[in-house]
Amino acid sequence: LRRSTLADLDALVVAAAAMHQEEMGVDPLSVDPTWWRARMVGLIRKRWSWVWMERGEVVFKAELSALTTDVVQLQGVYTASNRRRRGIATFGIAALCRELFRHTHIVSLYANQGNDPALGLYQQLGFTSFGEYATVIY
Repeated sequence: LRRSTLADLDALVVAAAAMHQEEMGVDPLSVDPTWWRARMVGLIRKRWSWVWMERGEVVFKAELSALTTDVVQLQGVYTASNRRRRGIATFGIAALCRELFRHTHIVSLYANQGNDPALGLYQQLGFTSFGEYATVIY
């Protein structure tokens, strides 16, 4: 696992869009591909994007949505669909948390209710439930 670079951009845009469509039911590349690509460029330039690549394809990725000296929030955690259930997300999140704990005290994230594989993984890695909220798309 390493920080994403602009060389990863094309593959990262596709993987991030796949994750967004799975989670939110909306394909951002069909809505506004220019904005989506610019969003990913911004995350890479802020150094808020991490990726695990193999043969030019994203195996695992995650980004930050907020960062302070006290807490960081993860977003966009994604494992390629053909690589799931092999421990990749466990390794990726654990490696990312180790890096982030050098700079902050708390790593947080949210997972959609009903995403039992993700919820189980986060619990296995030591995350605890703190609260609930809902995402509403208009």
